[in-house]
Amino acid sequence: MYFSVDWEQRLYVSDVNSCYANFELMLDHEWSIICFLVRGTPYEPEIIDSIEIHRKNKNDGLFISGELKFTINGRQVWEKNFTEFIRPGYSFRKIGSIPNHYLSKNTECRLCGHVHIVDNETSCFSDVILKCGGASIAAHKNILSARSPVFAAMFSNPMKESHKNEVNFTDIEASVLQAMLVYMYTGKYGNLTASSAADKYQLQDLKRICCDVLKDTASHQNVLKVLVLGDLHSDDLKTFATDYICKHHAKFALIETTEEWKSLQKGRPGLVNDVLISLSSMNKNLLG
Repeated sequence: MYFSVDWEQRLYVSDVNSCYANFELMLDHEWSIICFLVRGTPYEPEIIDSIEIHRKNKNDGLFISGELKFTINGRQVWEKNFTEFIRPGYSFRKIGSIPNHYLSKNTECRLCGHVHIVDNETSCFSDVILKCGGASIAAHKNILSARSPVFAAMFSNPMKESHKNEVNFTDIEASVLQAMLVYMYTGKYGNLTASSAADKYQLQDLKRICCDVLKDTASHQNVLKVLVLGDLHSDDLKTFATDYICKHHAKFALIETTEEWKSLQKGRPGLVNDVLISLSSMNKNLLG
């Protein structure tokens, strides 16, 4: 199911009579989007606390994905590309919060974008079921095989997945699987924690995108995570992380004190040694 979202609401202080209220946009008889508002003191206006997607039927686990943008008086204050899993028995999933944007007495709010809900009824002509974390997703062997050599080999060889028309995923999270499938079907990406899955299933374009984003967002607080991901999945990313540490060597004294570095010393001493050799070589070059 695909829903286009374009909702406008003019809010007044008098609209909210309690400390916690909400405004609901019905997508259909089953699904809705709710914006929750928290009322401040008599001297402060309301603040938008969170945006959630709700459903009435709680029996099945379902994936939801999409993109939503929120504007206040014509100015965009929040945007989210999301891929989430609503577990069986749960009626909603929080998509995000809008931080530090208060509403005046007369505020024009707008929520726009799209929401895609993956269920078995709308997966026409599917011929394989993908199972992960309690969820079952109907998919198409020809699409998966065309995008991934790993899936192509899986479905063309006499493996149990080919005979049973069922694939069980135990090494990735459900939200990562959904992000991978969204990319395979549409070319769009939102959840950029899918780099390990992209590597395993040989989705080279998605892997490159994930690596590029990791590079663009690298800092001394997260560079060790980037380093480990590179060591596991990408020589180029590993080289980038090592070079980043050397380039910002003044911060290395801080990195050495972190629990992550101490954990690397115990669990990946070879990787730690690679970094130290690179730092030593850089220092020699600086000293001439």
